[in-house]
Amino acid sequence: MTKDTAAFTADVRDVDDTPVVPHQYRVYFFLLVSCFALWGLLNNMTDNLVPSFAKIFMIKAVDSSLVQVAFYGAYAVLALPAAYIIKRYSYRMGVLVGLGFYMIGAFGYIPAAILQSYNLFLVSIFILAGGLSVLETTCNPFVLSLGDESTSVRRLNFAQAFNPLGSMAGLFLAKYVILAHLNPATLDDRLAMSTEALTAVRDTELFWVCVPYVGLILIAFIIWCFFYRSGLSDRDADDTMSVGEAIRRLVARPRYAFGVVSQFFYVGVQIAV
Repeated sequence: MTKDTAAFTADVRDVDDTPVVPHQYRVYFFLLVSCFALWGLLNNMTDNLVPSFAKIFMIKAVDSSLVQVAFYGAYAVLALPAAYIIKRYSYRMGVLVGLGFYMIGAFGYIPAAILQSYNLFLVSIFILAGGLSVLETTCNPFVLSLGDESTSVRRLNFAQAFNPLGSMAGLFLAKYVILAHLNPATLDDRLAMSTEALTAVRDTELFWVCVPYVGLILIAFIIWCFFYRSGLSDRDADDTMSVGEAIRRLVARPRYAFGVVSQFFYVGVQIAV
């Protein structure tokens, strides 16, 4: 066996002996994995609000698509502030801010349903999605930091595997909680209803729209409380570069710019389909 082969074998053995998630970080890792599932669930569940709101509020498809404008617009607006929060404070603070915004947005569904206000729903969706944007921006590097660098990719791959599981759960919740409780009355039927009858129908439908979003607040609050009370020291290890400088360096790379453009069209097609 050559020296190079022996060294390679030793390195592989060291990596295999290194725990993917050290014992002291396992609870944090489990809670972050839950966040990966959470935003996958909410992404798919919110897409189903487009046809639901079109029927409930008797509006055109182009108007109901403002749900997706509010949701994904929040991602565009708050992704960079999330990076600043991580850099200025810590990953833990990013999780607290992200979950906090989610809970505020989800609570906003309650007055929106009571007032039967589509515009208030849009504001609540924007706040909720803003929280998910901060959360998603934070959790990926947070997971990478919870352990040895040699196992960081395995940690991230494991955590990301729960995102599609959350997405599938979101489809089931949308189908059996929201869509299943929509009144079968057509647009013509609703136009023929009295004001009192139409209000009663909407009250029931909007109640079931709120149920999954408000119900998930309990899970978000438990995670929020745990990170709030934890003394985890999780500041970004690289303090040599500001957020602005990092953005300028990335934009100067043609491959990065091409990747951003590709991702833009990918998400556009994903939403359209």
